[in-house]
Order: sequence, then structure tokens, then C-alpha cells
Amino acid sequence: MRAVAAMAVGLAVGCATPQTLEPGVRRQGLTWKKDVAPALADKCGSCHTGSEPAAGFRTDDYFQVIARARAGDATSVLIAIGSDATHAPFATTFALLRTWVVDDDLGYETSPVHGPGLMNPSDPTFHGTVVGQVFNWDLTLCAKCHGSDFAGGTSGVGCATCHSGGLTSCTGCHGQPPSTGSHLAHVSGGIGAALDCTACHLKPAVVTEAGHLHTGPATIHFGALAFAMSATPTYDQPARTCSGVYCHGGAFTDAAATRTAPKWTGGPDQAACGTCHGLPPSGHHNTGGRCVDCHSAVVDAERHVRDASKHVNGSIDFGVGADVCTSCHGQPPATGSHLAHTDALHLLSAPVACGDCHTVPASVDAPGHLTQEATVAMTGVRATGGGKTQPAWDAQAQTCNNVWCHGAVRPVWGGGVGTIACGSCHGIPPPTDAHDPSLKLSDCVQCHSGTVLPGGAIKVGGAHINGMVDVQN
Repeated sequence: MRAVAAMAVGLAVGCATPQTLEPGVRRQGLTWKKDVAPALADKCGSCHTGSEPAAGFRTDDYFQVIARARAGDATSVLIAIGSDATHAPFATTFALLRTWVVDDDLGYETSPVHGPGLMNPSDPTFHGTVVGQVFNWDLTLCAKCHGSDFAGGTSGVGCATCHSGGLTSCTGCHGQPPSTGSHLAHVSGGIGAALDCTACHLKPAVVTEAGHLHTGPATIHFGALAFAMSATPTYDQPARTCSGVYCHGGAFTDAAATRTAPKWTGGPDQAACGTCHGLPPSGHHNTGGRCVDCHSAVVDAERHVRDASKHVNGSIDFGVGADVCTSCHGQPPATGSHLAHTDALHLLSAPVACGDCHTVPASVDAPGHLTQEATVAMTGVRATGGGKTQPAWDAQAQTCNNVWCHGAVRPVWGGGVGTIACGSCHGIPPPTDAHDPSLKLSDCVQCHSGTVLPGGAIKVGGAHINGMVDVQN
């Protein structure tokens, strides 16, 4: 078995007089290119090549072959399979493989510069290991033989043969995106918009930029999305977990969320629906999974993400309309007697604003807003006018009590057109000392021309039901 000395590399002047990069005690043993590949092609190629090789194993692929062996290990699978009945006729080939594995360390080829292990990632003389650990990713020496663009140079071997996109591209070293951990989940989109590398890392302009090429763990440098909505993101390198990141619910502090500190290698369930915010989130009382009721711009009725650009984007998006209120409630809400009030369907007053019957919250998450039952707080002048100091809503009976805008009558919410008509809130005429009992509806204009028209019809948009009795001389 080849003994590998400690790697200490001198400066090579050029390929004409190359200096060995991985010194050690070497024997000119069997190599993949000279001995093993030709033998396997001759004896194994009929079954183990092509698009559908036997057992899914191609013997013309160096990396597939060494994946079934470990240098120096006589019990490697690559050797052991030679003992079964199918492979017994190829004893000579398996004897060659045993020597190559045990004595010659899976050597790739003999080179005046590189050691036989240059293509084996598990070998200490693997070219990537040497570049990183010995040269600290300084590719100057590599360029002497492989060219400044690493396309082949005087060696004739271009790095793009194996490194897709070239040695100095992102794909050349770690793929674009890397296939490790949760990289693919972040860049594929679906749950949210596809993320760029800058969401979690500093993206270098060139491969040799200071701080980029190093041998330690990748440095996490969170981008703007992780900090959205006052989040304080951190990454625990040993535990491989994110915490406090907006994109996993760190800004919401939602007790109903099941996993706001996901593990990088934890798999798809780390970002399942309900992990970043609850279903429903805290404060969304008894709303269940009906996200679409308020967030139709983001999800559909089955809670599938409708627009990934609006999900996990640094803000809370509601309906498709520009107005946050209408996206949830509609404009106006179509329930009960909302339309009668907001659109003045009875033609008895100007349209009633939401604030006349409800406390309009300053923000969506204001206390008391996101509840199962609508909160009625009749503080508007229409309800409290005329000295009515204690207007109230009877939720059980669905009626208003002691409100100026309905006089003594208590109409039922959603009771229809017949519930309110001229004369139902006050008499015609009202039973006061200022009104002669003989007055008719057509007489109201004599004192209330700002409220009614000649004949008694209400002047729409006028002063009727405005919180005070308007008298014009």
C-alpha cells in the first residue's frame, strides 16, 4: 500500500520541468486509465455500460467504480462481488481489481505532477484537497499547466471536463445551486419566491475574492428578507439551525407556530404549512385554515400558494385589492344590513361610514380586531347624537339599543327593507310640543329644508340622520 507523506509543495516553474505537487513514496502500480478501465471494458462492458446498465452500475465510470471500494480495504464491495456465481468466471479481472484497491489505492493515472489519487475525493492527494489545504485556493500554480482560463493550457486537460461551467464559475465548485442541505428548497420557489444566494451569503464578484475561498464551514450572512419586520436572525453553525429569521416566522413570535428554528438538514417538513405561523396564527381566533378569506392574494381555498412572490416576501399581503380592509371584508361587506348602511339603500341618509358603528383599527393586528365575532363600538355621532350616551349592540338579539339614528325602534340586523322606513324612527310628525299633530310629511320642508324636499322625500346626502336636529329658517 502506498505510503503518503505529509504534503509539502514547492513552487513549480512550469509544465516543461514540473515539480510533483503531492510528494510521497510512490510505486508505479496499476492505474484506472492504463490498466483497470481497459480490463473492465473488455470483461464487464457488455452488461455494465449504457443508459440502463445491470444493477444500475456502470463500470466505465471511474467515480461509480471507486464508490464501491475503499483504498486498502480487501473487503470492499467491488472485490467481494467477484465471489458469487455470476462473476466467478472473471476471477482474473477481480484479482486485478484487488491489487488496484488494496495495493495501489484506486490510482487514477500516473502523472509527473499529480499523484495517482488526484481524482479520488477520499485520497489525501486529491487535487481539490491539495488546492484547498496546501495552496489555500490560490490557483496560480494550476494555471501554469491548465491555462489562465483553465481550459487546458499546455496540459491539454481542461477543468470544465468535470467542473461544469468551468473552474471559476459557481457551478464549477459547488453547483448552482449546491445540492447539499436545503439549498434546493430555497432556490426552487413554490412556497416563496426563489431566493438568490445573497439571501444567506455574501456573493463574490469573482471566485478569488477575499474571504470566499476557504476550508472552513460556509459563512452565513443574512440578507434583507431575513431581517424583515424587525427580525433578528442568527445561525447556529454546530447545530445547523436558523433562528429569529423572518422567513421562518422569527418576526411573528407566534406561539402557535411549530418550528421557527428549522434545521438545515431537516428535510421538507422544516417549512411545512403551520411551522412558521400557526394554522391559524395566534390572535386569529377560530378562523381555522381559512387563510383565503383574508389572504386571497397569497393562497387559494386549499391553502396552496397562489402567488409565491407575495408569500414570504417581507410583508403581510391580503386580498387582491389595494385597500387592506376590503381585501378581507369586501367593499362593502355583504352580510346582514351592511349594504343598507354603507350604500344608503333606503335613501334615508348619506352612506354610513364603518367608524360610525365599529372601531376602525389602526393596523390589522390591533388588539381586538382579528376575532371570531365583530366588535361593535357605536361611538360615532350618528349613534350618540341627540344626547344618546349609552348606545349598545345586543349580539344575541341582533339589534341596536338606545341609538339616536334609529330613534326608539330596534330594527333587527339583516331584517330587510321593511324594517326601516320613513316614520319608523320618529313619528310623522314627531310627538313633541314643536310639532302640531296635524302636520303631514309634506309639511316637514317648512322647517327642515336641509333634510327633506317639498313633498316629504328625504334629500339624499343632506342633513338627515347626522347626529343632530337640523332646523332651517
